[in-house]
Amino acid sequence: MLAHRRARAGKRFKESVLSFEWDRGGELLRLQQELEGGTYCPGKHRTFLICEPKRRLIAAAPYRDRVVHEGGHGW
Repeated sequence: MLAHRRARAGKRFKESVLSFEWDRGGELLRLQQELEGGTYCPGKHRTFLICEPKRRLIAAAPYRDRVVHEGGHGW
């Protein structure tokens, strides 16, 4: 739950976060089972170009993967 809270910081009203929130308990339980069972597989990153302050290509992880990344801190 803490990882979910950290991952959603500043993104509470994004579609992917709201979708995860809709079944938060189920989503977190599935992630836990996949991680413990060794079946977790990261999703496809979304890529987009930004031009400020300089031009660069960004690869954004799916929200579900962001929760996993935040959980890796062990806090």
